[in-house]
Amino acid sequence: MVKLRFTLFLLLGLLFGIGLNIDLQAQEVFLKPMLIDSFELDGDEILEFSDSTAAMIFLNEWLSENRGQGFIASSIDGIEKIDSLWTVELYQGIQYKWVELDLSQISSQWLRRAGLRPEFFHGATVSQENLTAAFAALGEATERNGYPFASVGIDTFSIEGEDVWARVYLNEGPLIVFDGVELIGDQSIAPYYLASYLDVRPGNPYDSRTINSIINRIDELPFTDLRADPIVRFIDNKATIILDLESVNASRIDFVIGFLPRDEIDNRLLITGNLTGEFYNQLGLGERFFIDFQRIRPQTQDVELAFTYPYFLDLPFGLDTRFELNRRDSLFLDISYNIGVEYLISGGSLVRLFLDNKRSNLLSIDRASILSSGNLPDRLDYGRTGIGLAYELRRFDFRWNPTSGYSIKTNLSLGRRNISKNDQILNLSTENTDFNALYDSLSLESTSLNLHLEGTHFFRLSSLMTIKTKITTAWIYNSDEILFNELFRIGGNKLMRGFDEESIPTSAYVIGTVEYRLITGRRSYFFAFADLGYIENKSRLIQTYNDFLQGYGLGMTFDTAAGIFSLSAALGKQRDTEIDYRRTKIHFGYVSLF
Repeated sequence: MVKLRFTLFLLLGLLFGIGLNIDLQAQEVFLKPMLIDSFELDGDEILEFSDSTAAMIFLNEWLSENRGQGFIASSIDGIEKIDSLWTVELYQGIQYKWVELDLSQISSQWLRRAGLRPEFFHGATVSQENLTAAFAALGEATERNGYPFASVGIDTFSIEGEDVWARVYLNEGPLIVFDGVELIGDQSIAPYYLASYLDVRPGNPYDSRTINSIINRIDELPFTDLRADPIVRFIDNKATIILDLESVNASRIDFVIGFLPRDEIDNRLLITGNLTGEFYNQLGLGERFFIDFQRIRPQTQDVELAFTYPYFLDLPFGLDTRFELNRRDSLFLDISYNIGVEYLISGGSLVRLFLDNKRSNLLSIDRASILSSGNLPDRLDYGRTGIGLAYELRRFDFRWNPTSGYSIKTNLSLGRRNISKNDQILNLSTENTDFNALYDSLSLESTSLNLHLEGTHFFRLSSLMTIKTKITTAWIYNSDEILFNELFRIGGNKLMRGFDEESIPTSAYVIGTVEYRLITGRRSYFFAFADLGYIENKSRLIQTYNDFLQGYGLGMTFDTAAGIFSLSAALGKQRDTEIDYRRTKIHFGYVSLF
């Protein structure tokens, strides 16, 4: 009868295990099991332990193991101590099994969401683990679907021999919905933006997963941080998220100056410049504004502008616009822009669907070359309109100086290219060539495909050392010929270090990077790198060729009260050339955070 009452107590207490407490002793302990019920241990065996702690661990493990196997009435009924010899009475009892765990009082939607079926328990041994797992699954399902105050338990049970029958109840409690975000602290940011970003918009059903992810989601925002853990306030069946936020310096202005040896006899240096500005949350809407200006040569400039407005008009997606202007000496001018919608999966990952448009116009032509060859040049005026899909994923431990983590960026654009006739070329006259007819012989309309892929991974070697690996690849396809002014232009401090800025035209490339970093501060490190690349050029009037590129260098980045400074030196080598130390590329950079 005592054992039966003990069994019922376990069921009513949700099979909560009762631990064993014995006085700790440092000397050796000998246990002699006295078996009330037969099982694996030999009753005449004396077990030796180094101290009482080890003996206690053994007895508790024996108790837990037996109850987990369905012997839920197993117990330690007594301990008699004579010096270092302890005589222990152990009881195993009957192995109980579920004849039925009745879930009929619970709606099918909760059983489905919890992944439970009554037949899972039929014939299974009764244990704390399987019952608490079922209760936990039901509790998790309700917490994720608007019912955080639901309760679950057993209201009726019976035992016949080794068979156990029990009925489970689920009390849902009130439906709880989110009521947005309440901000305290000095951060200026629209509450509706945070409510959308954290997925706690007013009216959304309460979800425990959302609550558990708030800290990580806030950590992924570059311009703010939590000063204290979030608080959830429940009033009138509504849950309000209270956040204590502080501003973080994430906006930046930085510039890079490059000193590149020239090929001319005077050996003067070519000085390049790159100025970048990135501004976060200046309007309190979580927006981002980006501007980049690069001067490669006196008449070669690149300008890039971008603006991202998340949760545009309180919609679940954001607006993203971009504009680029690229001038190549006096040869041609490229103007491109795109507009897209951006869906933020999490703070570090997004999907973007966009429309893009590009126009390339010749600024001048080589009249003598065109007239002598009687052919159209390798660069022509064209326009391209397409649709694209981009995906980004970023998971770094620290944005400015990561030691572990990874990122992925992909961009795919499919469009139509239209070649326009150039008036300067049409106005050329020669007896044997009709340039208008040459244009007509081309496929003025064709299909174009552009693909970009970039992956980065940091491998932490120790608290002060990490290895950065990176692979970048891009490819252009056209159903007709690829024009020279369509090609990618790589080389320089951003991509394929050791070479002049954007000096290598290519229709396809793969560049791999291995970079060792010695961390000297939160935003400071020394680095040594190797960039290895393969390029291929399949463009108009040029015989297809490929090349292997190598770039090597070292440098350092150091943080000061005035900003972040960087200095690097790099050398480049192509397949048919040797490394020339006189052509070392030096770059000096500065970043100001605010």
